[in-house]
Amino acid sequence: ENILNFINTKEIKFNKSTLSINEVHITRQAKDSNNASLLSSDNFSVHLSMEITDELIEERIARELVSLIQKKRKEIGLNITDRINISFNTDSEVAQVSVNKYADYINKETLCTKFEMVNKKMDTDLLNFKIFLEINRN
Repeated sequence: ENILNFINTKEIKFNKSTLSINEVHITRQAKDSNNASLLSSDNFSVHLSMEITDELIEERIARELVSLIQKKRKEIGLNITDRINISFNTDSEVAQVSVNKYADYINKETLCTKFEMVNKKMDTDLLNFKIFLEINRN
């Protein structure tokens, strides 16, 4: 409150003296300068949460799956505009949740028109779990 008053009135009384705003340089500084997730400059402060939530893990799985699908598309010589069908299986419950939650994103990014769960042997590593992934031109 005192700082805001000082900024508005352009002066402040301190130790029986009056200081002008031109005589003072005000900066912001992180309260915990040892905290790597908290950064400050003269104009703003930023605090980054370092917590890895289930939602972040699920989103990462979806993005990694899209990346793997795009790599496989390239390996089998598909054109960038080719629509595909995807057959998928996983031994990971969190991966299954991720695929269900981000199905629209996965389909849009990979031009998938049919994404089906199949009961096939998982033979590909994705992060720390196994998947079965097969893609075919639509």
